[in-house]
Amino acid sequence: MKALILAAGEGSRLRPLSENRPKPMFNICGKPILEHILELLKKVGIIELVIVVGYQKDSIIDYFGSGFDFEVDIKYIVQEKQIGIEDAILASENELKDEECFLLAHADFFVDVDMVQRTIDTFHEFNADSTIALTLAPDVSRYGVAVLDVSDGRIEQIIEKPIPGSELSKYAVSSVYMFRPEIFNHLKETQQLDGAVNRLCKRGNVYAAIWEGQWIDVEYPWDTLTACQFVMDRLMKEGSYISKDAEIEGRIEGPVWISAGVKVRSGAVIKGPVYIGENTFIGDNSLIRDYTAIENDVVIGFGVEIKNSIILNNSFVNRLSFIGDSVISNKVYIGAGTQIINWNKDEPIYALINGEKMDTGRTKLGAIIGDHTTLEVNCSIMPGRKIGNQVWVGPGVVIDKDISPNKRVFVSQAIQETDR
Repeated sequence: MKALILAAGEGSRLRPLSENRPKPMFNICGKPILEHILELLKKVGIIELVIVVGYQKDSIIDYFGSGFDFEVDIKYIVQEKQIGIEDAILASENELKDEECFLLAHADFFVDVDMVQRTIDTFHEFNADSTIALTLAPDVSRYGVAVLDVSDGRIEQIIEKPIPGSELSKYAVSSVYMFRPEIFNHLKETQQLDGAVNRLCKRGNVYAAIWEGQWIDVEYPWDTLTACQFVMDRLMKEGSYISKDAEIEGRIEGPVWISAGVKVRSGAVIKGPVYIGENTFIGDNSLIRDYTAIENDVVIGFGVEIKNSIILNNSFVNRLSFIGDSVISNKVYIGAGTQIINWNKDEPIYALINGEKMDTGRTKLGAIIGDHTTLEVNCSIMPGRKIGNQVWVGPGVVIDKDISPNKRVFVSQAIQETDR
């Protein structure tokens, strides 16, 4: 059986994290999201993959190649214009039309392997036209909603992103489906995935594979923090890994993954779960707290505190800074004494997504900082703010709004001199 993976979209809601990379190539604990999905599919025995690519496609193709190094076989389909999921699926018809069935997965989710296996098993058990993985969600208006016959698990109808308050169920459509090739004909006629699925539902042979466990859809920048926690909990389930080539002078508490070439200097404390990539330096008296993932070639200076954050490759965090509940992209320079504020007392944390103000749903959220950005000494960033790629922020600036890419931000200082 083959799997169709949809990886063509830009992921605009993830900006600035998706401006220099497609969303499936964002790193979580040393691997792109898409690599985590490949490993998930291998665990259920699927090694023949058709991947639809589009936005910044070369970064995906260059990394995965034919799939040989990842023990899978990959065929790429290019969606030249990212005009919707339906077009992406139809682009794969020639590769899948002769299959008895295939699994469809998005390239931006995290879930346990049991969910995928349950979706496959339900399809074969009922000889279904389709099965769809469903999960209970507190806010299903972000997703498609499934109306179920709870007596036998048949799906009666799919409603795409219902108006809040009008939802007919709390079962959200997740990122995993099983289809037969006839879905292509229905898509051509309806031009909508939910419309095509609803045609199958009318025949009464579409079943739900309900998942009660954790399921993460990486749609917004802060979703990467939740995904990071998910990966760490499973990566370190059996205990810690510390490379024999790491130099540890500080103290380790709790489960950790520490890669080759890492240096942890005297007085530093690593309180796991924590992931540290290759050749990263943790300075004296620093505190790296739970659910922090620091990627390769990062420098953390003296007395820095970091908690529940992601810091990507080649970034530099200078002394006496605090980073909490934040995502720091590649080659970011953070000056000494910078404070990223991650909490509004008794108030929700809002963020702007494509110009729309939305509640992040998080009690703590710091900053989202794009690639090649510099913060000079003693900057402060308010909760939920996003700073684009290649921004320069001058000393002592308080960032209380989002900053677009390629900007210079500074404060004017008026010095007054009087006689004593």
